Amino acid sequence: MTDTQIKAPCDLCGSLRFKEFWTFNDFYYVQCEDCGLIHQNPQPEPDDITNMYAEDFFHYTFENQDAFFNLMKLSLQDINFNQIAREFEGERRILDIGCATGLLLNHLKLQGWETEGVEICKPSADYARDQFDLSVHGTNLFDCSFPNDHFPVIHFSHVIEHVPSPSDFLKEVYRILKPGGYIIVTTPNVEGLFAKIFRKNWRSVRTDHLFLFSRKNLRDLLEQCGFNVLKYRSWGGIPVEMSSGKIKQITDYWVKYFNVGDVMLFLAQK
Repeated sequence: MTDTQIKAPCDLCGSLRFKEFWTFNDFYYVQCEDCGLIHQNPQPEPDDITNMYAEDFFHYTFENQDAFFNLMKLSLQDINFNQIAREFEGERRILDIGCATGLLLNHLKLQGWETEGVEICKPSADYARDQFDLSVHGTNLFDCSFPNDHFPVIHFSHVIEHVPSPSDFLKEVYRILKPGGYIIVTTPNVEGLFAKIFRKNWRSVRTDHLFLFSRKNLRDLLEQCGFNVLKYRSWGGIPVEMSSGKIKQITDYWVKYFNVGDVMLFLAQK
C-alpha cells in the first residue's frame, strides 16, 4: 500500500478478510471472502479520485456522448419509464447523478421534467449548463446538500462503481428520494458472460472502477440501504470494437434474453 491509498473494510458486509482477485501494475482488485464483493482495496485518496475526472475524462465522455445517450434511452424503455412518469404527473422532478454532458437531462427537460444534475467532472458540468441551460452541480452528491424526501426519481448510470463508498452513496440517495420514489441504477455486471470470458481483460476493468458488482452484491446492498428492488435487466455482449456485424447482433440478443450481459440495471423504490 502506498502513501496515497486507503485500505478499508468491505463496503457491503464490513469484513476485513480479502483474497487477491486481479492484479495490475498500478492497482489491483480483491474479493471479500465473506460476501464476494470485488473492489479495489486499498483505494486511491479522495483527491486522487476526483482528479481522475478532469479534462481527459471530459473528452472521453464528449466523444462517446451520443452512444451513451442512446443506451440510456433504451434502458429506460426496458423498465417502462413512461409508466413511471405517469405516476408523477404534476411533480415530474428528476435528479441525474453523473449526468455527464447533459444529453439525457435535456431530453427529459424537453418532455416536461424539472431536471437537476450532479457531475463531478467540471468540464462536463460546464458543457451541460452552457449547451442546454441545465441546472447541474459540478461537484459530488454529498456537497449538494439536497433536502430530505425531495426527488420522485433519481437516475445514476455508470456511477456507483466509481464512488469510494457505494453504501454511503446509496444512503444519501435514499435520504433525498421521496417516499414511494424510484431509483434507476446502471453498472457493469462482473458476472456477465463476457466478464467471465475476458476476466482481467474485460472492458469494465479500469482504474476508475473502484467496485465491480455482481447481481447479488448490488441487490443485497440496495436492500441493506432500505430500497425495495422491483426490476432487474441486463444487456451488452461483444464490444462493438471487436465485432459490429451479425455475430454481435446475435450475442447481444441472447445475453439480454438470458439476463447475462456486461451491464445491469436495477429499478428500486423507497
